[in-house]
Amino acid sequence: MRSLILLFLICLYAGNSLAAELASPKGEVILTISGNIERSNSVRGAEFDLEMLETMGATSITTDTPWTESKTTFTGVRMSTLLDSVGAKSSSFRVIAFDEYWYDVSDVDFEEYPIIVAYKRDGRYMDTRSLGPLWVMYPFDDFPELLTERNKASCIWNFESLIVQ
Repeated sequence: MRSLILLFLICLYAGNSLAAELASPKGEVILTISGNIERSNSVRGAEFDLEMLETMGATSITTDTPWTESKTTFTGVRMSTLLDSVGAKSSSFRVIAFDEYWYDVSDVDFEEYPIIVAYKRDGRYMDTRSLGPLWVMYPFDDFPELLTERNKASCIWNFESLIVQ
């Protein structure tokens, strides 16, 4: 009986350590998360390709934004899921775009609000000409309290990296 319990504990530990590993991207890296994280897959931090983001589960939000002419549907991965995948030790971070524009984000409840890192806009993948490939998006219509100047400033398009502080 003792050996069965020991075997169970070994299997449990091995399963947890395997689950803690982060797969490596097979395609073009479109997002890098670094800083105060537990899991990475490169010397730069945790790198993700589009396929990796899509396998985390898609969430769609339809909302008016200050940057679109009408209600727009954005599809992507929840920020909370993304932060959990790398074992982020903080919910404060810097979001950085291709053009080096950045914004520091803190004090946002990513569990309560389905804020996403969008890779699709109205069903189409976004490229750099259409403000992609990634765009941080808040569900402004569903949660009007999120429509603040601070949150609008953190809706970074051409988003490429996140540094957990």
